[in-house]
Amino acid sequence: MKIKGRAWLRRFMILLVLLFGMANLTSLGIGFGLIFLGMLLHIWAIGCLVRNSQLTSWGPYRFVRHPFYLANFLIDMGICAVGAQWYIFAVYLILFYFIYYRRMKMEEATLTELFPNDYPVYIQKVPRFIPLLFERYPPSGKGFSWGVLVAAGNEITRVLRLLIYPLVLYFLFRRFPEGIFSFLSGKAGYATLPSDMVPGLIDYQEIISIAVILVLSVVSVLFHKKQGKE
Repeated sequence: MKIKGRAWLRRFMILLVLLFGMANLTSLGIGFGLIFLGMLLHIWAIGCLVRNSQLTSWGPYRFVRHPFYLANFLIDMGICAVGAQWYIFAVYLILFYFIYYRRMKMEEATLTELFPNDYPVYIQKVPRFIPLLFERYPPSGKGFSWGVLVAAGNEITRVLRLLIYPLVLYFLFRRFPEGIFSFLSGKAGYATLPSDMVPGLIDYQEIISIAVILVLSVVSVLFHKKQGKE
């Protein structure tokens, strides 16, 4: 199975954060907040998107041309924030530009061909990536639809997987607060564990995290199989 550059980028950044991150309560809070905002934007964009048959210019598309990619950016920046290391952000921003900028240009060229009258006007009024909240596209009377959200089955499974990321990071950083690399190299040990933890034992917070991860994973797989049969 071919892995898209966007999926590869997120996996790579998670690996960097786990290996070299120096998580603390502040970085975890900021990271989870950004991930949650990205998830909300992702869901909002899914419930508004009409593919190919009509130019989507409502919902988040009134403020930015590529809300999905902005949502990915927020989620990935949240993952980087957990690691609390400036070079992790630097690596991500460089890779993000090379992977996403070309993709956005290609999609805009395709939409220009599909909607030669409407899309050039839309481009003039709506920024590509950084939303301008006080300069928005005129309302169209349309908005978020739960039916559209449910119909996008693969997107639902992606959202469920996004919910798993914070839980996995939380679990691992309770065990390896200075990163797995420091632990394996002997630079960190049990002295760095949170004060409420007992070395070698799994506490109730971690048990809850593991249980929720398993439930979300099972639901994601079942939902994906159900959509595949329809």
